[in-house]
Order: sequence, then structure tokens, then C-alpha cells
Amino acid sequence: MTSPKKKNSDNLLLLIIILVVLASIIWIFKSDVKELNAKIDSLVSAQKKLKSENEELSVQLEKCRFFNEIILRQTESGQNISSISVNAPSEKFDAPNNNFGNTELFDKNKLYMNKIENYGAEYSIEYISSEKDPLLNAAVLSYIKELSDEICEGCLSDYDKAYAIALWVSDNIYYNKDKARQGIDPDTISLETALALRRTTCAGYSNLFSALCEAQGLYCINLRGNSTRELCEMQDWKTLPRNHEWNGVYCSGKWYFTDTTWASQNQYFNGQENHEDVIDEQYIMMDFYKMSEDRRIDSAEHRGFFNIY
Repeated sequence: MTSPKKKNSDNLLLLIIILVVLASIIWIFKSDVKELNAKIDSLVSAQKKLKSENEELSVQLEKCRFFNEIILRQTESGQNISSISVNAPSEKFDAPNNNFGNTELFDKNKLYMNKIENYGAEYSIEYISSEKDPLLNAAVLSYIKELSDEICEGCLSDYDKAYAIALWVSDNIYYNKDKARQGIDPDTISLETALALRRTTCAGYSNLFSALCEAQGLYCINLRGNSTRELCEMQDWKTLPRNHEWNGVYCSGKWYFTDTTWASQNQYFNGQENHEDVIDEQYIMMDFYKMSEDRRIDSAEHRGFFNIY
């Protein structure tokens, strides 16, 4: 007969063996899981890389198709791009305070409206195409002129032309949230990309609007600074970062301000276009007071797109 002491000892030994076996199984399982997770991570990383490369190839294909189309149209029409004369306003910009809430912001914006930088061909060419290819640039500008004429057909005044262009840009261009999230490069905001892909960010909206206006002989400037809802009522408006770009256009003897990004409700997100039929027209052809409620100007520049040839 086995003694209780011997039985307990055997049970303890069995328990230890079982624990060792379980520990071994758990260790092996953990190793397998770790190896499996590493393989999964590697596959996910490879998938993301392939997706990114595929998206880039799709973009390049779209731009090649656009390039071929506009080159063909230019060849068939025999149209050569020519310089377009655009005259800057001769008078100094002035707007009475008129009980505007934040007089310091108002005066700052007014100051920059009198410090417009007029840039030449070397600067402006970067905004046509990031590749700076002369043939492509000429084709893009030729298409801009053709498109601008089409948009403005039937317009009776320069004001009507600027309004029509603003509506077209707001309705046909999509805000590229994917690029805004990943990081914006010069190609994102170029005329070529905005026209070929119909998507860009605020600087691309502004760039396209100014080029289409200049094609009609309108003096249009690009304004950079901060835009925040009810900016003039905020205490820290001076320290807010530069985060936006919009336009000022001089037509029919007066300055008007347009933010086609805010007017547009279209978005490009996760590779999908979402088009909204509604355009927020309160941000089209604003007066100086309306514009200054939500915007702080940090720089103002005029790009002579059609003076590069």
C-alpha cells in the first residue's frame, strides 16, 4: 500500500510535469503568435506600399491623359499662347473702418493690400506645373485661356466674369483631404494637377481662380494668412498660424474677395470624390469687411502667368 507521503510526492511531481509541459506549450504558442504577427505586419506594410504605388501610378496616368488631351487640342486649334495684359489698380487701397469690430486686424489687412508683391515669370512658372516643362506649361495656359473663355461666355461685365469663374472653381474642384493629411507639395497646388485631377487644397483653389481671372485680363491676387470662423472676435488672432489661401480680384472699379475653398463643399477623401450641389456663395465676391471677419492677411502677391512667354 502506497503511503500518503509517497502519493503526495507523486502528485506534486505530476503537477510539476504538467506545469512544465503547459509552460512549454505557451512558450511555443507565444513564439508562433509573435512570428505570425511579424508576418502580418510585414504583409500589411507591403500592402500599404503597393496601394501607395498604385495610387501614384493612377495619378500619373490621369495627368498623362490630360497632358495628351490638351496638347492635341492645342495642335488642332493651332492656338499659340500669348501674353495677356493685366493692369494693376492705379489708386491706393483704402477702406474706412466703418465701426469694424477689430480695428487692429482691419488695419493690418489694409496694410497688406497696399503691399502687393508683383512676381515675374521665374516665380509664377512654378505654379503652372511642378515639372516646369515649357511644352506642358504652354499647353496648360492655352487650356486655361480656352476654359476661362468658355466659363465667361455671355458675361456682360468683369464682375460677372469673376463671379462665373468663382462658381465654376467651387463647383468643379474637390478639396483633397488625403493630401492635406499626408502633406502638401508644389505639385498638389499646380494648375496642371488642379485641372487634370480636379482636386487640390486651398492654395490650389486660389491658384486656379487667379489664373482663370488673368486669362480674362482681370487683376487677381493670392492672399495668404489665417482663416478661422469669426477671427476678428478672437483674442489670440495674432498668434494663429498661417493656414489658408484665398483671392482678391479688382474688377468693375472695385476690390472683391473670394474664397473658393470655403464656397466649395466638394471633398476628395480616402480616394473617393464627394460632390455637393450646394455652393456657399457668401464667400464669393465678398467686400473687405466680410473678408476680414474670418481672415488675417500675411502676404499678398500677383502672379503673371501669361507673361512667361
